[in-house]
Amino acid sequence: MWGWDGTNWQLIGDTGIRKIVAPLAFDSKRQRTMMFGGNGDSTTDGKLSILNGGTWQLLKDLPSLARMDASLAYDSKRDRLVLFGGLNDQIIFADTWEYDGSDWKPTFMPGPSLRTSAATVYDSARGVTVLYGGFRPLAALGDTWEWNGEQWKLVSESGPGPRSWPGIAYDSKRKRTILFGGEDEKGKFYSDTWAWNGKAWTCIANEGPPARIQTAMVYDSLRDRIVLFGGVKNNPQGILDDLWEFDGSRWTQKQP
Repeated sequence: MWGWDGTNWQLIGDTGIRKIVAPLAFDSKRQRTMMFGGNGDSTTDGKLSILNGGTWQLLKDLPSLARMDASLAYDSKRDRLVLFGGLNDQIIFADTWEYDGSDWKPTFMPGPSLRTSAATVYDSARGVTVLYGGFRPLAALGDTWEWNGEQWKLVSESGPGPRSWPGIAYDSKRKRTILFGGEDEKGKFYSDTWAWNGKAWTCIANEGPPARIQTAMVYDSLRDRIVLFGGVKNNPQGILDDLWEFDGSRWTQKQP
């Protein structure tokens, strides 16, 4: 686990846990990073853990909820962790769960179709969890949904276009969701940057990081920067370790 302070990387610790496609979310009320599920050593689990110093501490284990590549976001207004979809044993889910600090509870509300690898983030200004795209068998998706804690609402079917595994972050200063890259069902990787203001998507940059999927992306509110690290590239295929920052209008590479 590593931390970036705007100038240097610092090793926080070797957590001893090896996982892929395990989503993270930040609990701003308790000031803690949370991780759910994922796949390690070919086993998918339903463990919810918190980062304690340089190690992961198990908070809740619900084997029946086991999945990887799910969508995860922290709803700061309602103090809830919101979980949607994901994949387990070739089964793709379309269910919504919330963690209230002690237990996971299903919502039983209709919403987005079954999918994995969708982009999800919490919009604190409007009090909704925003979900974009994702993948289901033989198709990438390009719809935008919002969850207010009571119901899902389909708010757009246009914008960046069908894609899975894009990067996403919420810019709290400009009150907009930022989405980068992703892959369509034909295997094309994207390098464009889009903004969602709650009404429409707008392409705000076509230059910046090279095309990729599965990137780590978050908004640094202290320095007013979107920070993007690594991911997977195509043509030729490979894993990236570059670091970029977005100031609201332009990307700048910080480290190769």
